[in-house]
Amino acid sequence: MAEHDSTGIAGGDLSDEKYVDLDEARLEANEASQRTEKKRSFWRELPVLALIALVIAVVIKTFFFQAFFIPSGSMKETLQVNDRVLVNKLAFRMGDIRRGDVIVFDDPRGVAAKTQEGVFQALVRHLAESVGLSAPQSEFIKRVVALPGETIQVLDGGV
Repeated sequence: MAEHDSTGIAGGDLSDEKYVDLDEARLEANEASQRTEKKRSFWRELPVLALIALVIAVVIKTFFFQAFFIPSGSMKETLQVNDRVLVNKLAFRMGDIRRGDVIVFDDPRGVAAKTQEGVFQALVRHLAESVGLSAPQSEFIKRVVALPGETIQVLDGGV
């Protein structure tokens, strides 16, 4: 049987303490390296994640749903000033508009205002509206009171 001294050299083996110290040092170095990589990785991925989120928000706003803010009392009793509504843009693609439906449509007079803004301004406005940082300025929200071909009459302030 070979004898071991405290250095572990005579018998060719290292003591248990030296194995532990070496393993702990390697583990700590690996963990520190992984933490540094994770920090770098997060900051590298952040712009990509932000861009993906922005694209998803624009696609959802353009084709599926859009939030609107009610700025006036023109729809009182149904919608109050400062209410917020989420509009399903697919609803009328799958069915017809009926009397009593609440709809959102572009301001027919808003075309002139939109043509005066530059391409960059329009892009910034559209992106801000997509992520909810600003409210759309050129849409109306109203209730349908008549359908094509129908005639309405207003008596004493009522339809």
